[in-house]
Amino acid sequence: MQPGIKSGAISQSKTIVQEAAKQIGQEPFEVLKTAGKQVSGVENIPSPNKPASSQPGISQVSEAEIKNLQEKDKVQSKAMYETLQKQIQAISAEKRQSQAQAKSLTEAQTASLQPISKPLVEPSSKRSRNPIKGMAKKLSDLGKRAEIRMPPSG
Repeated sequence: MQPGIKSGAISQSKTIVQEAAKQIGQEPFEVLKTAGKQVSGVENIPSPNKPASSQPGISQVSEAEIKNLQEKDKVQSKAMYETLQKQIQAISAEKRQSQAQAKSLTEAQTASLQPISKPLVEPSSKRSRNPIKGMAKKLSDLGKRAEIRMPPSG
């Protein structure tokens, strides 16, 4: 490869990139020019004979009417905002109340599940079944019975 070809390719690629960047920079404006047609599907080409402000179907509205409509809009939007705020407060109050009820219900359930603390009752002890332990007492009892004292004769 020759060094001239390599440097020439680099300079050509730089110019191509610069031209592409310029074109991309201008494209958003091109897209906006056709956006209305793309959204509505109707071509709206203003004719040079008619001024842009006079369109068929739209009547001329005075500034007083515009201000009046703006005031009505402000009043309506303020009323709607206030009603929405009241609804939000009511919903939050209901939510807090339901959470409190659920909490008290769970506390009551956990309290009922826990046994009431009663004093521990000791089991009664049974006699031992060990025969050796009982034999000593039985033998001593037998020995006592066997020795019957006789009153002295005489």
